[in-house]
Amino acid sequence: FNGELPLEVDLHIEKLIKDHAHLSSGEILHIQLSFFRDILDKAIVNDMSKFYVIHGIGKGRLKAEIHEILANTKEVKSFNNDYYAKFGFGATEIVLR
Repeated sequence: FNGELPLEVDLHIEKLIKDHAHLSSGEILHIQLSFFRDILDKAIVNDMSKFYVIHGIGKGRLKAEIHEILANTKEVKSFNNDYYAKFGFGATEIVLR
């Protein structure tokens, strides 16, 4: 991202790369998590207080991996996957310290 970090980060693979049809689900997950870690690091460095990561619903693997990263990141004050009118249950709110 150039300049300002977005308040909402969409991790759906079609939002991250153009040609993804040939990728395995494992490769897609790796790309999504790598992108997420980069955004989380930038949010921490830039003292963002809160942002949303859109992971979708699916089988829940991406959400589980993201929640694992958040649970082990000391700069994360809280995170939750409540229902949001805009995202349903397909997003997690992340609050940083």
